[in-house]
Amino acid sequence: MTLAELRSRLGEDGLAVIDVRSRDEYEGHTGAHCDPRQGHIPGAVNVPLEEIFHCHSPEDIRALVGRPAGTE
Repeated sequence: MTLAELRSRLGEDGLAVIDVRSRDEYEGHTGAHCDPRQGHIPGAVNVPLEEIFHCHSPEDIRALVGRPAGTE
């Protein structure tokens, strides 16, 4: 997905933007120094990558994001 496509789809029903960085990176407290804008994309849900590694199915990820099955 390109940046333009993502921008056009933000807020769309069924779309979840998942930010897999640490909570501190998501909140903008830490991050790469080369990134001019720290923090997350507005509307993104923070699910650290370590948590996703423990998921065994798409339903597990939906549960972490807080989206019911069938809303993809």
